[in-house]
Amino acid sequence: MNSYVHFHCGAHQLLLDAANVMAIEDRPGDAHRTETLRLWRGRQLPVIDLPSLLKSDGAEERQQIVIGISEQDPDACILDIDLVTALVELDSTDFHALTPINTRLENLIDAVHVPSAGISRKQWLRLRTPVIPGQLQHPHDEEPS
Repeated sequence: MNSYVHFHCGAHQLLLDAANVMAIEDRPGDAHRTETLRLWRGRQLPVIDLPSLLKSDGAEERQQIVIGISEQDPDACILDIDLVTALVELDSTDFHALTPINTRLENLIDAVHVPSAGISRKQWLRLRTPVIPGQLQHPHDEEPS
């Protein structure tokens, strides 16, 4: 069993391996201001604006998840989200392969979990780890047809 941080981003519910989470904090400043870098504990970290990537309006107040294996991790980054809701325990057999999705999200999401009846029948998307900002396309970038 692995621990996952469950969070919302617009209408989407997502999971992130808790072993890769260094901090969960309220997002500083304007929730709708776009930044590519943000200062965190004396370091400039790249920011992934997940609501924009998922084409979601997002909440008025957002949180941020700082991802990395240590404060010195060169791949550490900040993930802007709407709201963390729980820490859940899931086994690798609880996940299913994704059906083909658009290129913009293939480097972000690697599997899907459908909770049992009574919890929520909405799919929970699992983020790939490590999350590498340079591999993600910005929603304003055009995808080849």
